[in-house]
This record gives sequence, structure tokens and C-alpha cells, in this order.
Amino acid sequence: MTAPDQQGPSRRDRRWPWFAAGFLVVFVGMAVTINMFSMIPSGQAVQRCKLWEYYAIEIRRAAGPHHAMGPTSGSGTAALVTAAQHVGMSVIGGVVGLGIGWLVRKVRGTLAA
Repeated sequence: MTAPDQQGPSRRDRRWPWFAAGFLVVFVGMAVTINMFSMIPSGQAVQRCKLWEYYAIEIRRAAGPHHAMGPTSGSGTAALVTAAQHVGMSVIGGVVGLGIGWLVRKVRGTLAA
């Protein structure tokens, strides 16, 4: 008889790669395909950029000198909301990945029987 820790990977251990794959597909897919609009520092124009570029712009803006007022003064909150939505959609992608993994295990189990 083998010890419980030597019986092979637990169910939970076999599920996380499916979640991670779904999460990463959505996270990277959105980062490279979604267009965002960001105000240029002077406040006189808006530029279109990819989501990953938007994050880079907003991180630089947050790390730079802070201006009390201006057209971009509330952009930090908008970037946080965007990041939360991005992660939320990626979690949904992870759950879909779990569903695909469950379906694959179910089909393999049916074919083996």
C-alpha cells in the first residue's frame, strides 16, 4: 500500500494547468488585441494604443511628477479599473479552461471504459 502523498497528483494538482492556460490565453490575447485611448501628457490630444502600452503609459504617468489638476489627473483610477476588468476576464478564461479540462477528462474516461 502506498502513502497518500505517493499516489500521484491530486485532482487539484491536475486542474491548475488548465486554469493557467485559459487565464494566460485571455490575458495575453487581450493585452495584444484590445485598443485603448490615452491622453498625451500635454492634454491636447488622445492617442490609440494597445492595452499593454496603455499600462506602460499609465505606470510611467503614476511614477512621474504629480499634477494636482489637469485632463489626466483621474487616469490612475481608470487604469486600475481597466486592470481589474482585464484580470476578471482572464479569470473567466481560466474557468473556461477548467471546463475544457473537465470535458477532456470526461471524454478520455468514457473512451477508456
